[in-house]
Amino acid sequence: MKKNLTSVTKKSGIFFLGKVFTVFFGLLFNFFVVKFYGAKIYGSYVHVITLLNFFIAISTIGFHQGLVYFLPKMTIENKIKSRNELIKFAFITGLFFALIFSIVIVSNSYFISKNILNNISLDKYLKAMAYLLFLFVFIRISKGVFRGLNSIKEYVISYFFIIPIFKIIFLILFFYFNLKYLGVILSVYLSFFIGSIFLITKMSGHNIFDELKIKINSDFNALIKYSLPLMFSGILSLLIAKTDIMMIGYFLKEENVGIYNICYKLATLGIFVLASFNTMFAPLISKLYHEKKIGELENLYKVITKWIFTINLFIFSVFVLFGSNILGIS
Repeated sequence: MKKNLTSVTKKSGIFFLGKVFTVFFGLLFNFFVVKFYGAKIYGSYVHVITLLNFFIAISTIGFHQGLVYFLPKMTIENKIKSRNELIKFAFITGLFFALIFSIVIVSNSYFISKNILNNISLDKYLKAMAYLLFLFVFIRISKGVFRGLNSIKEYVISYFFIIPIFKIIFLILFFYFNLKYLGVILSVYLSFFIGSIFLITKMSGHNIFDELKIKINSDFNALIKYSLPLMFSGILSLLIAKTDIMMIGYFLKEENVGIYNICYKLATLGIFVLASFNTMFAPLISKLYHEKKIGELENLYKVITKWIFTINLFIFSVFVLFGSNILGIS
């Protein structure tokens, strides 16, 4: 138990530090967008990204969570070839749906901006940002792959360090080229592209793409059956988490979306502790369950739950005592 607890704690700590880092640079990115490009452009960007999140959830079909269940099991059983086939299947399927939805969004951008977003000026944002679905879907499925392989460090480096840093670098660079709203969008495209290239190079170390051919097998059906309910659960979670932004964007101005989004990100910092532990504990749960080590799993669950509660209580106390000062900085 001590070995597994140390492993979970160490890797969760890496994930948590990455989260803190990306939140800092995320807030810095928000500040620069508002400072250089204006609150309206930032609000428009957030409004469209929020809508794209629903298409991302559908495109991934829950594979980013399903892989966390199947990959540890297949690794234990030494089904490395089948494991890699499953990973390639998840990527191909997710990217195929991303292509379909990108075309649908571009083809119907005016209708969507007018009837769903209630702002026809967002038409140009939809057309420019639709193909971000490719990169977002790839990154999300990659998270499931590295979690399932018990190697979250590579994902953390890409998503929490490389992407935020390059996003700010490109944002400032494009500001001096006076690209306006396209500067914000291009900075996201290029930073996610660089992050994706990094992940691909790291995946090659696991021999995932040694063979490009895919042989259909029963594991594919098992992954789909397991992941589909998770997809619907993810969509419902998005509806709960993002309805506020969609409603604000529909009834109020885009500037209000931007201001609200910054406040929301600050208010939900405490969730990172749970997300950090869950990222590495979830695949370990799968591993211990398949090894029938239920007693050890129960003890780990109790210890980690206590740690999560204690850390979150501290964060909550800081916000209660110094909330106005923190908001003043942002």
